[in-house]
Amino acid sequence: MDQERIIMKAVVLIVENRTAYRLRLLSGLQQPAPDYDCIAVSSIQELENLDADSFNRVALILTAEFFSSHLAGIFPGILRLELTDKAPDEFSTENPEEITEKLRKNSADRIHLYLPELIEGGKSYLSRQSSVSSIKEIISGFLTKPLAAGKTEKAEAGKGLANNIEPETASAHADYSLGCLFFFSRRERIKASVSILKSGKRKAHDMIYLPLMPLYDMAYPFRTGSRQTLGDLLLTIKNGRLPEHEEVGNYLYLHNDGYYTFPCPNRADDLICADQRSLRELILLLRKYLETRTAPAHALLEPSGLTLEKHAMLAALCDYVVIETPTKTTDAALMAQQELAIFLSKLPSSCEIYESSHISKLSEEAPWFY
Repeated sequence: MDQERIIMKAVVLIVENRTAYRLRLLSGLQQPAPDYDCIAVSSIQELENLDADSFNRVALILTAEFFSSHLAGIFPGILRLELTDKAPDEFSTENPEEITEKLRKNSADRIHLYLPELIEGGKSYLSRQSSVSSIKEIISGFLTKPLAAGKTEKAEAGKGLANNIEPETASAHADYSLGCLFFFSRRERIKASVSILKSGKRKAHDMIYLPLMPLYDMAYPFRTGSRQTLGDLLLTIKNGRLPEHEEVGNYLYLHNDGYYTFPCPNRADDLICADQRSLRELILLLRKYLETRTAPAHALLEPSGLTLEKHAMLAALCDYVVIETPTKTTDAALMAQQELAIFLSKLPSSCEIYESSHISKLSEEAPWFY
């Protein structure tokens, strides 16, 4: 009995909304009985029915692309392999051992995002047209050892893995970072921005706040002016006179709440009316300014009222994005879920994703957040 409690099977979780394929894959993986457990669900909501034991034993996720980014917040650090409609012969024929060895060299939390870059070097996606036997072979390559059920052992193993595979990521963001918010609720968005801005103050880091929204949507007191405003900087960029990154400091002032920010233009909608190229150049300029500062500095973008295309473009230039995940089943919430999925699909592997409901995890995973 004690031995069964200590050594337990890992769980392969299938999240696939195509009913026929999900059932066929589940049945195939379970025959004959493998040395891992299989659980299949059709949506994120069904994960609520998982018991704590099964939830904690999830070691590998096969997921439709639509759910992949959402699963990153629910199962941080767990490998996710995306199911694709591409035919198996569109991939090269490296054997599973070589594939898994390549993938293990990357952060387990990001492998699904690296897959497009690895297609040329090996079979990386799991094709829905592949035989179940070949999928089982790949799964076995990842799950070569039974999963220890003890939380302490699992946590220590996770820490060791993070230390071995992500030292560059941690050090690269220790002195500067650029973050972005993606929220549907104004109240929740403000709570997130307050948390992040205050976190930098507690660590005595310089925080730079960049609101990109109509001025009537601003939650904090702000200045307007006739010169050297954020609107002037965007207009200068639009006219092709790109300032040197050192000049960004000339536009900043110290807010009463302890962070640096830009004076706003006089017109309420000037910021959201800026063209996409100018916004992109602004963010690249701000990043260069952060990178070259001698003291640690972290910037937070709080967009609101922008088109989804503009918002996703801004987030893709950032180190991390904090998202709000709608949980209701109203028509508006379902539309928000659809927009969130499109937004997340546009983010590169270099952009970390955090759910607002788990914002406290930033204190564990992001060195700029305390």
